[in-house]
Amino acid sequence: MCGICGFASVRHPGLIKRMADLIAHRGPDDEGFYEDEFVSLGHRRLSIIDLSGGHQPMTDEDGSVWIVFNGEIYNFKRLRRELEKAGHRFRTNSDTEVILHGYEEWGERCPERLNGMFAFALWDTKRRRLLLARDHIGIKPLYYTLLNGAIYFASEIKSLLLAPGMRRAPNVRALCRYLLFTWPLGVDTMLEGVQRIEPGGCLVWEEGRLRTWRFWRLEIRERERPTREVHEALRGQLDASVRAQLASDVPLGMTLSGGLDSSSVVASYRAVSDAPMETFCVGYGLSDDELPAAQIVADHLRTDHYIGTISFNDISRILPTVIWHVEEPIANYVAATTYFLAKKVREYVKTCLIGEGGDELFGGYTRYKIFSHRLRWLPLLPRVRFYLNPGHFSFPLSRIPEVSPAISAALVRDVLETEFYPYFNGTRSPLSAALHFDIEHELPNNQLLHIDKLTMAHSLEARVPFLDYEFVELAMSIPASQKMPAFREKAIMREAMAGRLPKEIVNRPKGASQYILRPWLHSGLTPVIEDLLSDAKAVESGLISATTVRELLPNALKRQNRVRRMCAEVQLFSLLSLELWCRIFLYGKKPEDIECR
Repeated sequence: MCGICGFASVRHPGLIKRMADLIAHRGPDDEGFYEDEFVSLGHRRLSIIDLSGGHQPMTDEDGSVWIVFNGEIYNFKRLRRELEKAGHRFRTNSDTEVILHGYEEWGERCPERLNGMFAFALWDTKRRRLLLARDHIGIKPLYYTLLNGAIYFASEIKSLLLAPGMRRAPNVRALCRYLLFTWPLGVDTMLEGVQRIEPGGCLVWEEGRLRTWRFWRLEIRERERPTREVHEALRGQLDASVRAQLASDVPLGMTLSGGLDSSSVVASYRAVSDAPMETFCVGYGLSDDELPAAQIVADHLRTDHYIGTISFNDISRILPTVIWHVEEPIANYVAATTYFLAKKVREYVKTCLIGEGGDELFGGYTRYKIFSHRLRWLPLLPRVRFYLNPGHFSFPLSRIPEVSPAISAALVRDVLETEFYPYFNGTRSPLSAALHFDIEHELPNNQLLHIDKLTMAHSLEARVPFLDYEFVELAMSIPASQKMPAFREKAIMREAMAGRLPKEIVNRPKGASQYILRPWLHSGLTPVIEDLLSDAKAVESGLISATTVRELLPNALKRQNRVRRMCAEVQLFSLLSLELWCRIFLYGKKPEDIECR
């Protein structure tokens, strides 16, 4: 796991070093640079595989192709054998070199052969071609911007802000998506001119011209199979994914919340290995905390289990730092927990397996019940309204132009009609459509975004067995009627894991972490919000209405209906997050200079 950066078609002495220094937390073990008259490449390394031989930038035998790479290629040993048979000679044991020789053998189609989590930049000196690529699901981030005939790219946006002539202007369409979905949908970021490579996407910069394409798209091919066969396939594919992702030359651990997903990953580890394992969990000290459930799984699977407790004051204190690392406003307030969990895990190991992705693959959120096959008769617009609110606790569609003076009703309609509605048109089940949308958009732009940034904040590599693209394809081939019968969340996965986990874990509803905001508000966050939003830069910038800010806080605290109260609380937190983002990324304020406690 590493950080990469660079630029092409321009020369800036000393810039590449400053871009790499800004993301040193992603790779504290080593640094490296390559520069010629056309391109500059920078790399910060977190050493996981081939500790002595994986220095980057790495080149081939004659120095004609150079690469900087972030991530892990899980099938690199098989690809290496294939490439050696084709005549390629290797000098290291790293997966990075496999990409180099893979490009020599397969050209721009090389990313299609890779199975892993990756973002890389490859410079072909003979063709003067820069190739950028990102993994199938979008586990690893990669951003770019075009300025004055040149391209700049990096693992994190903050490095791009160093580019000469870079403006700090908000992207209004991205803001509209954020208020609609509570996370920024699509390739645009919240900063005008900064885009991300799509999941499963490639970009080529050649002779000053840009072209992009997708080397992989999730295609839904549902087919009925006997339930027992599906159970066996899920267990077998998850075991294969976990086994592949155990490859490491440094100690490896696992996060364990006591929920079905993380528990399934730990159970899979136990199924493929008898080696000792270390598991980690943090809680809030609440009566319905996840710590007891995690302990049940740890005892059942014989792990060395470590726990920690977080106070709400701790979370408030580090919110500006969290936003600085994530680089987007986040309404997912549980993300701050990831920051503390990663810090705890990094005290013991350098890489870990996590259970992210199970909810989006198997229907783990309450909103998916609305999209059960039993509700196929719902017209399109009611489905959309159910999905968006209370599904994501976002602002009601009709109120978004009131919330933000920068957004018109026409823009809201356009975003929905061009980027959201197409998923729900057609004959497939509404549940499959909702899951498909979330896998392609919510996962890479929300869950995986904050997991990557907040684990790498502590130089910790997080691996995601559920999101091996072959496992994703298997999960999405299961018909909705079989995946979530009788409105039961993640029913097929619960049944598949019934023989491996205790009954109280298999049947346990989703954890309480999504409901922590109310006690947090009453424990001291309310005055913080009042103070920050009383002098809101988001209002000053014209992004948010002052009236909305004045009205939302008391409404969030006074609503008695649980769902409406939760909606108001999340909306309030989304504005707080947006305000912190404005101060840091539009106004250049340092996170340590923002009082948030």
